[in-house]
Formats: sequence, structure tokens, C-alpha cells
Amino acid sequence: FQPVSLLKNIWPFRMTPRSADWSPSSDSSSLRHLKFSTDDPRGVCIHIHGGAWKHGDAHQLTFISAFFRDRGSEVLSINYKKYPEAHLSEIVRSVEETFLSICSAYSPQQKFMVYGRSAGGHLALMLAARFPERIAQVVSLYPVTDLVSLSENSDDRDVLKTKTWLKEVVGGSLQDNYSVYQQLGPVGHLQNPLPPILLVHGKNDPIVPIQQSDLLYQRLTETQTPIAYLRLSKATHGFDALWNGLSMSVFRRVLSEFLKK
Repeated sequence: FQPVSLLKNIWPFRMTPRSADWSPSSDSSSLRHLKFSTDDPRGVCIHIHGGAWKHGDAHQLTFISAFFRDRGSEVLSINYKKYPEAHLSEIVRSVEETFLSICSAYSPQQKFMVYGRSAGGHLALMLAARFPERIAQVVSLYPVTDLVSLSENSDDRDVLKTKTWLKEVVGGSLQDNYSVYQQLGPVGHLQNPLPPILLVHGKNDPIVPIQQSDLLYQRLTETQTPIAYLRLSKATHGFDALWNGLSMSVFRRVLSEFLKK
């Protein structure tokens, strides 16, 4: 009887591997990130946490770094500006500036995998639209993809009080800032193909409705972006926090195949 092995097999959570605080030398901001190193890295994954652009930090669910390190990638889990100190346009710019700083710390030939969940999924997609030439692949879990339709279809009776939440984070209402809402969603930047994308969403998501990913999938296929879309019939928002959950098990298998491409 080996209790440690048994616990490893049935425990639904995972411990975060040891990391080091990290900041590229060209980054003059006060933000500090996490680096999960591996021997002889064959790739680099940038992890962007969720939290409605208000909460969370680079430590969020970084147990996923072990998954990528086992496949030869080091992982950089980044921080970014958040509301109320910054509105969404500044938050997006903060992530772009951090990405450029990361690029400067690697060779010009290096391309990056970008992995984001929820608000981080939105930011990962925005990066892919802005810097497609430096990004190899994108994994986006239950992201906000179109602020216009999200606001139009919300009435503040949902968990986040979405219409009010968007008004606060964007810095104004949809009626007064339509073009800003349009430009702050990935759907508004789909004139050309993006790097290969794995899009993941649960039908039972009460926070970000799955229609957000349905819309993105439709638009990405129109641009001939290579995309795999995993629609999970039972999953809710944050399903990936349970490492051995059914939805997470399916996602891990799909992710493994996606990374081979």
C-alpha cells in the first residue's frame, strides 16, 4: 500500500512546481512574473491568468506548468495591470508591452505558445491578433471574445452583473463607446488568419456564455485560421482547476494532440 501514490492518483488538485521571480531586463514596469524552467527547453509557453481583468495573479493555476515542462517547454506566467487601476485598453496594452519585453529576451526566431483562461484567454487571443508572427500556438479557455454582443445580451441578472462590469472595466457604456467595445474584443481583429488556436469552453459556463466561443469559432473559420474547438457538454467556468475531473481529463488529451501539430 503506497498512500502517496494513491493520493497522487485521486487528489483532484495539483501542486504548483517551484518557480523563480522573473522580469526581462528591458521591462521597466513594476510587474514581476514567474518562470518555470526546464532542462534544454524546446519551447516557451506564456501563461496569462484569469480573474475578470480585476483579480488573480501569475500564481493562478500554474500547476499546468508541469504539463508543459514535461513536454520540453519552459513557462512564463505573467502579471498585468488590472482594474480599477487600469481600464481594459490599458490592460491589453500592459500585456502587449510585457510580451514585447519577453520577445527581446529571446532570439528573434523564437515563437511562443500563449495559454490563457477566462480574461487571460481574451488577452491571449488579443496578443495573437496583434503579434501573429511571434506566436506559434494559442490555447484559450472560456474567453470573452466579443464585448459588443456580450454587453448586448446581458441584463445584469447573471453572476458577474455583466453589463455593469463591462461598463466599469471598459470605462463607459456600450452606447457611448461602441467602437471601443468592438476593438477590445478579439472578434474585432479578424481580418487575417491567426496562428493555430485551441478554443475550449463548457456549455454550463454561467460566467462567460459559450456563445462567445461559438462566435469566435465561426469568424476564425472564415479567415481560414487553423482552429480546434473543444465544446464540453458538462463543464462550467474554471473546470480546469480539477486536474482529475472528467472535463479536464478530456481537455488534457486534446491539448496533448494539439501541441504535437
